[in-house]
Amino acid sequence: MKVLKLSLILFLSLSSFTYCLGPLIKPISLYYFLANLFEPEAQNQESIFGQIDPSFGDGGYKIFDIPGVSPDIAESLVLKGDKILQGGYCNNPPGSIFCLVQYDISGNIDSSFGSGGYVTFDIPGSTYEYNTSLALQGDKIIQSGECYSGSSQFCLVRYKADGSLDTSFNAPLGYRIYDFPTSSYDSATALAIQTNGYILQGGICQIGSNYNFCLTRYNPNGDGIDFSFIPNIIPEDFDYAFALALQGNKILQSGFCTNDFLLNSKFCVMRYNSDGSIDNGFGSDGYVLYDIPFSNYDDANSLILQSDGKIIQGGTCYIFTNKFCIVRYNADGSVDSTFGTNGYMFFDIPLPLNEQARAIALQTNGKILQGGTCDISGTYQFCIVRYNVDGSIDSTFGTNGYFIYQVPGTTSNTLGRSIVIQSDGKILLGGTCDNKFCIVRIQ
Repeated sequence: MKVLKLSLILFLSLSSFTYCLGPLIKPISLYYFLANLFEPEAQNQESIFGQIDPSFGDGGYKIFDIPGVSPDIAESLVLKGDKILQGGYCNNPPGSIFCLVQYDISGNIDSSFGSGGYVTFDIPGSTYEYNTSLALQGDKIIQSGECYSGSSQFCLVRYKADGSLDTSFNAPLGYRIYDFPTSSYDSATALAIQTNGYILQGGICQIGSNYNFCLTRYNPNGDGIDFSFIPNIIPEDFDYAFALALQGNKILQSGFCTNDFLLNSKFCVMRYNSDGSIDNGFGSDGYVLYDIPFSNYDDANSLILQSDGKIIQGGTCYIFTNKFCIVRYNADGSVDSTFGTNGYMFFDIPLPLNEQARAIALQTNGKILQGGTCDISGTYQFCIVRYNVDGSIDSTFGTNGYFIYQVPGTTSNTLGRSIVIQSDGKILLGGTCDNKFCIVRIQ
């Protein structure tokens, strides 16, 4: 039973680690996503210098308070043609429900979507729903997360393009719940759609006292489970998966792994074959563990692939304070020593007391964007760092390589959670501002 919800982000212990407490503690802002990594990008993005775009929304930003529910916790962004979808969950006592908002490309609420621009959905029989990711399946929208009804389970909802429930998905329900038979706690944290329409949902499953990566694949229409798997091959006892990516017909799943519950965690990546079996040709018998030098714990939460097959994994590292950090691997899972400092890079943004990275995106010129939240004297603000292709900081972006922005009128609760890049190269950073959905656009 979920007996406590936390609305305060504890930067020192890193937000992802709250998953270590399983069903006992669930923060009021779960903010994992992956469905924002594969959007169309502009061919020339050298002109994006890291300044707020005043033509977007209300002078560079947009805040939306979903009627009748509060707080509203936004976690994921995806582009749908010339529309912007933002998903999350909303508190609706006695529990929480999925919620979804659609904006036009200028940052205005699209009133033709759902009910005045938004949709809420409460999965029958579930007390709590926590959305972690969004993905498009053709013209359909899939929202994925964790549902709690006596125990935590994977769940999915599919909407039509106009925001109405698609009852042809797992007909006639429009939603799907999956409980791993051998797991006492299932938390879905990532979503990916394969080219054949099959739906991959990954996350964390508890076996005894240990936590493991787990993965399931659904038929395109949601009426059957193609496979489900809890590999349990990583030698650490606590393995927390937060991202999925497709590498040709292979499936990558990543997160952080540790034997010490909260301390001494490492970045970790696992690769599956197309049938869900472990790909033993990747890294060491199917997985990679990477301990970032000088860091006490490494909280990996995002993953993206370059066009040459190299893998970039991002997150937060604790080196006296929390810092943005990234690692690059070759396609076979070996560390790419040509990147940054022998394969890794961390960046300490000036002024913030702590930084928490949550998302990665690639520009078409190969530069890497990493976004999240920065704590400046107790005020949480949106922030982005840009790296060059070789992992060095791109000093031409923002202020010496970084961008920090406090949304006007907000106080301390601004949490950056997801990045997408528009076809014109402009950058959208989405998250939560004072318990409302919000987006800023950067040019």
